[in-house]
Amino acid sequence: MRNNSIIVRSLKIKYGKSFLFSCVVHLALIILLLTSIQTSVKKASLPKASGEIVQATVVDEKRVQTEAKRLETQENQKKLEEQKQAEMVAHKEQQAAQDRAKEQAKLLKLKQELEKTKEDEQNRLAEIRLAKEKEKKELESLKEAKAKEEKRLAALDEKRQEEQERATQMRLEREKEERKKKEKAALANKQKLEEEKKQAALQAQEDARLAQENAQRNQWVQGEFNKYESMVKDKVKGCWLRPMGLPSGLKCKLEINAMPDGDVVNVKVIQSSGNEAFDQSAIAAVRKAVPLPFPKGEPDVMDLFRHFTFEFIPDDSSEVVDYAM
Repeated sequence: MRNNSIIVRSLKIKYGKSFLFSCVVHLALIILLLTSIQTSVKKASLPKASGEIVQATVVDEKRVQTEAKRLETQENQKKLEEQKQAEMVAHKEQQAAQDRAKEQAKLLKLKQELEKTKEDEQNRLAEIRLAKEKEKKELESLKEAKAKEEKRLAALDEKRQEEQERATQMRLEREKEERKKKEKAALANKQKLEEEKKQAALQAQEDARLAQENAQRNQWVQGEFNKYESMVKDKVKGCWLRPMGLPSGLKCKLEINAMPDGDVVNVKVIQSSGNEAFDQSAIAAVRKAVPLPFPKGEPDVMDLFRHFTFEFIPDDSSEVVDYAM
């Protein structure tokens, strides 16, 4: 609304000046016309030819028209200039109004921010007050708790003293009882040591007897193993078939898993001779010798043959080199 009123006022000023200028121009034209008519009348009174009078009148009218056009052109130019100035004034006033509106908006925003800051500060102060009140209450609670704890500790201290006195009395009685127990235990320990010495002597005699029996048993088991070892060696050697073109002096080590009935569960090469044909022929000889000649009804001897390694040397002998339970 303010911008529209500014434009209307500018237009009123512009067209009011134009109207005044137009009146001045017309007044000047009327004066000039009257002057030309008077001049024409004076010239008509002079004894000149009528052709000159007509020419003078035409010339004056042309001058009047030329002057009128010039004045009109000036008026139009002035109108354009005034219009431009009015538009410039209106634009400046409109720009100023916009600037004032922006400034007012900025001031309003600043005011809102200040109010928001003030409100935040008030809220913060309120929170601080609440925190202080809470802290005060907590301190009071802590004081009350501290007083209760001191009272409780005092009661505990009194009770602890009573407990210490009672514990001291009980300790003295317990020490007396322990001395009696130690004396009794010492006597029992002495009797026990004498009994243990007697038992140790008897156990030593028994261990010596068992050791002698075990040595005799192991000697017998070893003798039986050596006997059946020779039998296994001879049977495997007898079942071996030499492959054609095989060089002499070859040997390999076999690992054998066997059953008490002489059956071979598994046999494999654990140390090759370097000749695949020889290795396979050794495995074939073991499998062909099944059932192996194992002892019957002698588990101690048989246990030595359940898992053993066999070094196969056909040119010399087949020898069992070690065994595992």
